[in-house]
Amino acid sequence: VVGFGGRVLRSDAKTAKYLNSPESEIYHKSQVLYGLFQAKQAISRANKVYLVEGYTDVISMHQGGVHNVVSSSGTALTLDQIRLIKRLTEHVTLLYDGDKAGIRASFRGIDLLLEEGLYVRAVPLPVGEDPDSLARSMDSEALNTYLTEHEVDFIQFKVEALTDEGQAQDPIRRAEVVRDVVQSVAKIPNAILREVYLRDSAQRLGIEERSLYAEMERIRGVELKNASQRRPDRDPYEDPNPPEMQVQRPQAPRPLAVEDALVRVLLQHGSDRVKWTGPDGLEHEDAAAALILDDLSADELAFGHEPYQRIYHEMLAVWSAEERIL
Repeated sequence: VVGFGGRVLRSDAKTAKYLNSPESEIYHKSQVLYGLFQAKQAISRANKVYLVEGYTDVISMHQGGVHNVVSSSGTALTLDQIRLIKRLTEHVTLLYDGDKAGIRASFRGIDLLLEEGLYVRAVPLPVGEDPDSLARSMDSEALNTYLTEHEVDFIQFKVEALTDEGQAQDPIRRAEVVRDVVQSVAKIPNAILREVYLRDSAQRLGIEERSLYAEMERIRGVELKNASQRRPDRDPYEDPNPPEMQVQRPQAPRPLAVEDALVRVLLQHGSDRVKWTGPDGLEHEDAAAALILDDLSADELAFGHEPYQRIYHEMLAVWSAEERIL
């Protein structure tokens, strides 16, 4: 036990819906997923996790026979929580309240999950329903059937949620929906998945693929530029003090053997084509450098040897902006 939490039961209570213990040395709510200990074996067996908002949602789903479920304890989803999930599965299905607040929360979660390389689906709930009430309204078999039959990919979920009834033909509204969907697709680190989702988006939205590609490249270009501006331009080893104020810098450590090997592949064999079997069971083919860059970026890994880190950053910048290997 690292902390305690509860949920306000009165519907007219003018206070936070979820109550948690104060932060402490052992309890940081942004780093905890409620129900993970009880659910981890079921998550591994199913290779999927249902992500809900609060405690009662988890409890009711367990009582309803769905055990691969966790919650973010009534807080916004965080990177630490996503990485806990990623240790067990790459497949996440979101179950949030059917009201506007719940839908907005799911959108924020979708983008974070996609950015970490996870496969995201959602189960739209009827207005006025939440996972707790849904689980209590049917038996175990009916609940599992409902979740399976109503599960959709995140693109369909966003399109249907963003397109209000009567606004489907409004050009401005449609443009906003398209932009919102493309912004989510642009978060995906895997280039192949981005292409698959973009083609699917074009079909669902009735938009030319090249228009969506252009918008995605614009979005990714802006994000790459912002990321570059956050990094210092100067050499981190460069001492800005005048000579009389300089001190002797320690000698840079030699690179690890694995770093030598990775950089050699990137520079000498980066454009070589390699084949691999993806999570979908299908065989894929791509440039060797593309696989290395995507994996290093998704896992937020860095080279300890500074010159190698610069080479990696330069190649990643070109790959992210132009989808090509030099």
